[in-house]
Amino acid sequence: MFVFALSSLKAQGVFSMDLQKQTISTSVDTSILRALTNLGNDRRIPIGIVLETGNPHQLCEENRQFTIRDRPISDFLDELLAHSNYIWSVKDGVIAIRPAHVTDQQNRVLNIRFDKFGGMPTTMQGLGIVLSTWIYSELHPEDHGYVGDILASLDAEQFPHFEVRDASVEQILNKIVSLGSKGMWLFQLDKNFEHKRNVDLYTLSYKDDANALLSICSTIKN
Repeated sequence: MFVFALSSLKAQGVFSMDLQKQTISTSVDTSILRALTNLGNDRRIPIGIVLETGNPHQLCEENRQFTIRDRPISDFLDELLAHSNYIWSVKDGVIAIRPAHVTDQQNRVLNIRFDKFGGMPTTMQGLGIVLSTWIYSELHPEDHGYVGDILASLDAEQFPHFEVRDASVEQILNKIVSLGSKGMWLFQLDKNFEHKRNVDLYTLSYKDDANALLSICSTIKN
């Protein structure tokens, strides 16, 4: 169960990343990741999540039960992540959920920079797929191509003019999920990354990818 009492900021259609000023009243009885998804979807707050390499399922497997009334969203996040291996911050207007200890390999991939990214008209999920191919090419220069499919419903939000210059992977992800109706990104390195150099990356729209967000835990690998 996850029930919100909406703040005046949302009612006015205004969003500020000053999480000390936005208040929330809610009862939580669900997993950490589902609570984060519900928060982002309800408030249209973009969220980015870096999964811990050694224990990627913690956000899905650990449930939280608590109630808060008229408290800042920052307090909600503190309560939600208490006694977990994760911390939160705000980067580029996005709530960033990361392990307390991010590995050198994770930082390496998140800090890969591209001179120019974008230019292809597609959806939020599609932009994440395109970015995944760019990262793959960067990590596998010996390969000559990467083929993937981008499927979307006809009424999904399209972003034909999205373009970012001189930006890191993490900055591009934050830009993507800040588009339109906002969304969430999820980043996971293969547990054998040192040998396989594989990255799992998802950018999901709160508006268009509701079913995918509900089943996001099933996509997380061991």
